[in-house]
Amino acid sequence: MNVARTIVAFLIAPLMTPLVLLGAAQLRGAPFNLSEQLGLFVFVGGFAYAATVLFGVPAFFLFRFKRWTNVILYGLGGGLIGFLVSVILGYPISFDMSLKYRGLWALAGALSASVFRMLSGVKFDHVSSAPTHRET
Repeated sequence: MNVARTIVAFLIAPLMTPLVLLGAAQLRGAPFNLSEQLGLFVFVGGFAYAATVLFGVPAFFLFRFKRWTNVILYGLGGGLIGFLVSVILGYPISFDMSLKYRGLWALAGALSASVFRMLSGVKFDHVSSAPTHRET
């Protein structure tokens, strides 16, 4: 495990959340206002970094302890974290938020976790480093 790559991954991966949410807003036809978009990017990014500290770092250590390196598991874990954050953030507003809203947060979390996995350098196929001694 390369510590520098892991730190860079923790710094870059949470930025996928505001990108997904703002991209979805643009696909729905929201008017584009650069200063408003930048403000929303920073606001949502703050929640993404908070979720990374509260949920992503413990998940990273759990995955490392269990030696889970599958990209699907990372995506499912990130999606679960994104869904959990949408429930936490949506509770004071309305307990019955639409599934599309929760799904966008889950998608953003899954993408963030997948980007983290790619940037952190987790091996796709973890092979033992034991010598082979040329046996057949």
